[in-house]
Amino acid sequence: MGSAVAKRTPIAVVGMGGIFPGATSLRQFWQNIVTKRDMAREVPSGRWILDPQTAFADEPAADKVCSLRGCFVDDFVFDPSGLNLDGGLLNRLDPLYHFVLHAGRQA
Repeated sequence: MGSAVAKRTPIAVVGMGGIFPGATSLRQFWQNIVTKRDMAREVPSGRWILDPQTAFADEPAADKVCSLRGCFVDDFVFDPSGLNLDGGLLNRLDPLYHFVLHAGRQA
């Protein structure tokens, strides 16, 4: 009978990357934490396809939000250079994928 204990392979974190509201770098993000900067704010005008007041509900409900404040990333421009991916595909992707590819490249 074999052992039930799996061999553990050590790993190393060799880089970090990210995109954060109110910070253009990991250093600035950490500084915001240390100085207790609250990056939550009202929904920027035009950010949502509907009026935030229309989307708001006092209690959880389908297609509604429980807060008009959030942490929003502004002025992010995705640079796809160096990625071996079809530019047309990249343009059709949800912006979340642009964040993931950017942060992954940073790391």
